[in-house]
Amino acid sequence: MQDWMNEYLCPLHDVSVRTGIDVVALQKLLMGQVSLDIDTASRLELLTQIPARFWINRERIYRDGLAKGKEDVSYAGE
Repeated sequence: MQDWMNEYLCPLHDVSVRTGIDVVALQKLLMGQVSLDIDTASRLELLTQIPARFWINRERIYRDGLAKGKEDVSYAGE
């Protein structure tokens, strides 16, 4: 999501307003402190036009990487 925000010059506050998701919740999501759920993924889809399944898949890859003890769990290569 951070990549999309950077590419489209869309600050976190704007994402919050446009999705109806609290800024603090978005910050926690970006920091990996909370998991992305289907509701949030659906709201991101409406904003970004990127399918919710993409966001859910990225979340799964991220969490799988953490579970495997990887230090770099970025989304490189997707």
